[in-house]
Amino acid sequence: MIKAVCISNLKGTVESRIELPPCGVLTGPNGSGKSTTLQAIKLFIDGKLSEANVSGTSDIFKLARSGQNSLSVGLEMSGGFMGSRNYERVTSRDPGTGEQTEKVSQDIKIFPANSERKLSEKEARIRQECGLDPVSVDVSEFLKLSDNKRRDFFYNLSGGAQELTVELINEALDYGKATIGAAADNQYDALAGQIIERWNGNLNAILEWLSNQSKAAKQNANSAKATARYMATLKAKKQTVAGELSQLKADKARLEARKDELNGEVSKQAGLVSAINEREKLIGFLTEKIEKLKKPEATAELLASLELKRDELKTSIEAAKAEMEAEGKKLSEASAKALGFYEIAGQGVEARNNTLQSLESRADALDKVKDMLSILCDTCRAAFKKQMDTVSKTELSLARKALVNAKDSYSAANQLVKQTSEALREYVREKDLALSRLERDYADAVRECESTRKSIDAQVQGLTDTEKALAEIKESRLEEPLPVEHLQNELDGIKARLGELDIQQEAKRKEEHDLQVQLDAIAEAEESETKVYCLKKLVALLGPAGLKGELVKETLEPVKAQVQKHLEFFGYQDCSFDFSLTDARGNETFDLGWRRDSAYVLFDSLSTGQQAVLLISLVATIVSRSSSPLRACFFDNLECISADHEVALYRGLPQLAAACGLHNLIVATSKSLPAELPAGLSVINFPLNGGN
Repeated sequence: MIKAVCISNLKGTVESRIELPPCGVLTGPNGSGKSTTLQAIKLFIDGKLSEANVSGTSDIFKLARSGQNSLSVGLEMSGGFMGSRNYERVTSRDPGTGEQTEKVSQDIKIFPANSERKLSEKEARIRQECGLDPVSVDVSEFLKLSDNKRRDFFYNLSGGAQELTVELINEALDYGKATIGAAADNQYDALAGQIIERWNGNLNAILEWLSNQSKAAKQNANSAKATARYMATLKAKKQTVAGELSQLKADKARLEARKDELNGEVSKQAGLVSAINEREKLIGFLTEKIEKLKKPEATAELLASLELKRDELKTSIEAAKAEMEAEGKKLSEASAKALGFYEIAGQGVEARNNTLQSLESRADALDKVKDMLSILCDTCRAAFKKQMDTVSKTELSLARKALVNAKDSYSAANQLVKQTSEALREYVREKDLALSRLERDYADAVRECESTRKSIDAQVQGLTDTEKALAEIKESRLEEPLPVEHLQNELDGIKARLGELDIQQEAKRKEEHDLQVQLDAIAEAEESETKVYCLKKLVALLGPAGLKGELVKETLEPVKAQVQKHLEFFGYQDCSFDFSLTDARGNETFDLGWRRDSAYVLFDSLSTGQQAVLLISLVATIVSRSSSPLRACFFDNLECISADHEVALYRGLPQLAAACGLHNLIVATSKSLPAELPAGLSVINFPLNGGN
């Protein structure tokens, strides 16, 4: 059972929580929120509101209170389940284009939640707790419906029948296939195939499509009847046009052949003229070439000067080699002398060093015998000591000087050796570089002489060959071209005629195509007769006189007895519900009403109060047979009921709700209620405090 409806910013409602009883009446003036409350229930369960042209999240803010960017609806159920649909709108403007865009998001909150995270999982949970689309009837609008619309209402109300629609449609189509003539098999199969492929058991959509197809097929069929007498004329005219087109093609082919022949002849003559012109150009070119070859750039004088230069370079190389050999010999001898002096100086250093070492050894020995002087007399000791000192110092001084001089000589000799060696190397390096330059220049001169000699030979040979070629060309003879003016004139005339034939041929092709289009249209229109027959058959199989009528019958027939019993709650003990799908002539129709004293009273012949009682009893009884977890009925705009039926209506509502086992039976009216209301019927007055 729905315990309460929660609304925020829906239509005129700011913020409201409306508690719903099992059976009750919503009362209040128009615009006070009654219809909004019933629509909120449907919007929460179904996520859309077809009667307000709201098909989903994208256009939900058609229902929002003016200037609001948030909207929510929610339900609280008796079993503890609660949920809400919350919508948010964000508006932004593109800084470049100034275009305003709108983004709408939806969030579903449910409690207690199991493990639902995705929006689709939460939608499935709502279906599990609340069932399918709740039954909400605008009584005032229902009374205005045509018979066909009322039949569709009860067809849509039969949820169990809809589950079997796909299977039943296939059975009906198979039955129709077995009963239709062989001539219409292809048309019938094509239509049946589209029904199965495109509509997936949506019987209302199928019947609407069949209706549109029938209208188009009837128009085509009528067109076929009106144009059939022109078929023979059109066919004859098409044959004539085809013959004319064939003759035009033959004429064009003949002219094309003559054009090709003339083009070939003109091309031949043009080739002869071109060959003569090319011959004259070649003669002029060869003559000019011969004149150039007679004035060669490479001459014998140039070759002689180059050879002289080459020989001079060769002589310079030989002289440089001789000079290098003589100077090298002198430097080598000087280097050898310096090396000999260096070796002698080294030997002197070694001898002086040995002498110095000998004297130093002797001085060391004398130092060791100094202690023995004490035994000598003073005179002898003084003399010996003086002699020893004098001899020792002189020899050591001379030896040291000699060693220093020897080392200086050795160093000078070493420096001389280095200088002579470096001078020899530097001389050889400079002479090698100079010699390399001379040899490179000589090689270049040799190559230049060879190249010049070859160029002279090539010029001589080229002159000979060119003079020979020129002589051969002058001796050759070409066929003289003929005048082509008359050929060109004929060719121009053929081209003009071909252009005219192309225009005539295109016109005939278009005429032929237009005739074929007319013939095809007539043939197609003739086929429409068969299509009309097939469509009538399909409508008869699936429409109100067929499957759809049977489904409505399966919905209404089983509840007749229950509805008769339920009418007694409203004081109609002698009335029984009935309906018909055909009129007295067997034509397709739909009507409902009741039988009273054996007389069948049509629905439209009842008073508005009687119509409301019958409608509420019938709908409640059908809903009571539903397997939906929420069995609820909502009836809006009951103000159309006349005052003399109000008491009976409100008196029977609690009994009807109990007998049908409805979780909620709610009606809404803008009229004032009777003073006395039965127990079990709750009243909710609108507007609510702060609600609207």
